[in-house]
Amino acid sequence: MRYYLLFFIILVFRGNLTAQSYTVNQRIYWLSKIWKDVSHNYCDPNRLLEINWDSCFVSSVSAVMNPMTDREYYKLLEKLIATIQDGHTQLDYRQYWTSDKEIDYLPIDIEYNVDEFYINGVSDKIKNAVPLGSLLLKINDIPTEQYLEKYTFPYTAGSTLQNRKRQAIASIACGNKNDSILLCIKTPSGDINNVYIKYNVIEERVAKKDMLALFNSNIINNYKRTDAYLKKDSFDNSYFYFRFDRLVRFSMTNLLNSVVKQVGKADYLVLDLRYCSGGNELMGDTLLMSFLDVEKMETYPSVTRVNNAFYASRGFGYKQYVDYYENMKVDTLSSETLYKTNLPLFKQPLFILIGDRTLSAAEDLLIALKLHFPQRAILVGTPSGGSTGAPLVYKLPFHNSYYRICVRKPLLPLGMFEDGIQPDYFYKPSIQSVLEGKDEIFNCVQKIYENEIK
Repeated sequence: MRYYLLFFIILVFRGNLTAQSYTVNQRIYWLSKIWKDVSHNYCDPNRLLEINWDSCFVSSVSAVMNPMTDREYYKLLEKLIATIQDGHTQLDYRQYWTSDKEIDYLPIDIEYNVDEFYINGVSDKIKNAVPLGSLLLKINDIPTEQYLEKYTFPYTAGSTLQNRKRQAIASIACGNKNDSILLCIKTPSGDINNVYIKYNVIEERVAKKDMLALFNSNIINNYKRTDAYLKKDSFDNSYFYFRFDRLVRFSMTNLLNSVVKQVGKADYLVLDLRYCSGGNELMGDTLLMSFLDVEKMETYPSVTRVNNAFYASRGFGYKQYVDYYENMKVDTLSSETLYKTNLPLFKQPLFILIGDRTLSAAEDLLIALKLHFPQRAILVGTPSGGSTGAPLVYKLPFHNSYYRICVRKPLLPLGMFEDGIQPDYFYKPSIQSVLEGKDEIFNCVQKIYENEIK
């Protein structure tokens, strides 16, 4: 949950950005530009018809004509873009949060866990009132999921329910300074408590050292880890563990070649992509090819928009050009062919750990695997986030804000990606295991290996 990463740097950035503000003309212009850019570039024109994108724009125009703050304007843009429900089509105005002196944050961290929400980080001052591991039952007297659906889903971009829930629960962390929110929680001991919590992290100068957190909390993790090491399981089998949280800024080829001797000692392999939010698609493909006994690999076909002014002009009178005229023309991009170069080959049984934070380039890897080599790996965990594609990014004039538009999406068999990539073995961590600091998904993996593969 990206909101919580701001807790401990927020004070540094307050100040100058608040002086920047959108005039009414600028509000109209940038709203119109977003509408136009999405209309011409979003990868699925049929989706824009489904949501009546033009009507969404018209209703937003009347709103921006009225006086509004920058925060209200960003929320309007965020809501407009979120109607598309695409995780690669969204507004990002995080820098604005650091500039608005009326914004503060809750001193807690909340984790989404398939069908429940629980406290996995809390400030030391309220640890007795809100114990770690408490289930979040209600927000402001409304069942948690109903509250999110009503108040936060309209602003949340994502094509799958799990992706929207994960983002939506994070969004309640940000609110007006010194406002309170009422949380109904069930503590690990079974008590049902109603607790008012203030948005006062900045006001109270709550720092990272003042927070208690579970091992999977955003307070502890920055989700930028890269791990590679050999380990023993409880059956005395050796496995080599890879973890990649971001596929950026390092040489995958060099890393893989550096661990060849250690990997050779392993009975099986574990690739942890549960927290991989994406990055460079080619790095993911390179990683996948190291597990495949092939010299070349196909990725997947995809679709994108086609705009041709000349063909559009002919669409007024010729049926074969109507799609251009109505701005509905799409084109199929062929899958890419990649060739193995200077890569090792790891042949041991492979387990891939996935979850709702598995996104984008990490999902590209999984799509290619599922399409062409479905027997090569066993997927364990929960469904992936279901958000991949190629984003076209445009900057807005203030607060380092920007919006992005998905201009390419995978062309896949029906049911393969609509709800994210599905695991072969579903594993949901228990809150008790998290409280005890145990990542018990490894117990699940080693039992599968011991009972079904060895």
